[in-house]
Amino acid sequence: QLQLTCELLGTPGPRIWPGLERLPHYGRFTLPSSSYNNLGVKFPDIPDSCLDLLNRTLTFDPCKRATAHECLQHRWFTDAPAPQEPQYMPTWREHRNETANSRAPPQQVSAGGKRPAPLIARSAVFAAAKKLKS
Repeated sequence: QLQLTCELLGTPGPRIWPGLERLPHYGRFTLPSSSYNNLGVKFPDIPDSCLDLLNRTLTFDPCKRATAHECLQHRWFTDAPAPQEPQYMPTWREHRNETANSRAPPQQVSAGGKRPAPLIARSAVFAAAKKLKS
């Protein structure tokens, strides 16, 4: 996990995380060396506001890292396109694992031929942010 984290976010050091060298286990092992934050390279198609939210959330220095409240107030939640309720989101038939396990139970499909949204929609997070504002 450290390898993947350092490859994606760069290797933490005293320049980006003042006080790192004072942590109890600092220096006991060598972190993988990576000079750059590669979030933009790994996710080239996400909007700048989403990239900013990821960077603020994944900041190594806990003093600089965004809190949950700050994340919910982030501009990504209000940028276009506007969030939609799950029933209005497009769905596509899942095909990757249909033949992988012949003993797996069949997937439930509603009468309209669409599957229910499996994840919490962005609109649910947006609604939670609205509640915090009021």
